[in-house]
Amino acid sequence: MSGLKTITALLALSATHAAALPNDPTEQAQMFAGCAGRYSAVAEHARMFDGLVSEEAEARRDVFLILLDAVLPDADSVAEHLPLAWRIDAKAAHAALLSTAVFGAYPERSARADELAKTYIAHCDRLILPV
Repeated sequence: MSGLKTITALLALSATHAAALPNDPTEQAQMFAGCAGRYSAVAEHARMFDGLVSEEAEARRDVFLILLDAVLPDADSVAEHLPLAWRIDAKAAHAALLSTAVFGAYPERSARADELAKTYIAHCDRLILPV
């Protein structure tokens, strides 16, 4: 990642709800990896079911990847493979929620999955979008 992209992403983050961020770089890395994974699932879902490329979801995923790269050097206890594992786990979990929301056999369960998926994405949005 270029230094300018990292600085821009960090400035955007500090201008938003940075107070909601944990202080620990390892926890920040896990949060950023989780959001990147969730946005990957949203982008993939849009491509598969809407036939559209979700540039918005891909752009937000990219912001979280920049933020992840920025905090990893300070996250001393994070093994090299963990950030990718966190992203994959979050993507799989979010994809399962989206699938249940669309194809679930039980309406109440589908509605709950849709609500949870939106809640998780809203949490990520609050980290990077202005008030």
